[in-house]
Amino acid sequence: MFVLFNEENKFVGYSEDFPNLPNLKIKKKSIPESQRDLNFWRWQGDFETGSMVNINDHPYPTDDIDLKHELYDKIYNEYPIDVQNVIIIKQLQALAYKNQCLIPEFATMSNLILKAVENYKHDYKFYLNKNE
Repeated sequence: MFVLFNEENKFVGYSEDFPNLPNLKIKKKSIPESQRDLNFWRWQGDFETGSMVNINDHPYPTDDIDLKHELYDKIYNEYPIDVQNVIIIKQLQALAYKNQCLIPEFATMSNLILKAVENYKHDYKFYLNKNE
């Protein structure tokens, strides 16, 4: 398992396996076997001075948690899960049609879901207009 860093030596994330891709300009450090359980360990610091630390001894700074919570709230408010799913399905369907690799099960499923969403939107608009 590896810890990944960008060009500025800032922490990016973790990876189980990371091929040598020099064009990405990603740096990596191997995590010791005893510190690979991310339920108990996390990276603290940058490429040069950082290390894996025990979460119990070094909890995440509250500021980071608040910022992440704020970001997740913003994403969820702008793109609730059902909206995210519909966008992903539309994108996958478009790619599959373009590359002519649409499997029948996905075509059936995606068409059914997208039709249901359109019917819901139509019925909802009708209901709103009816009550005005």
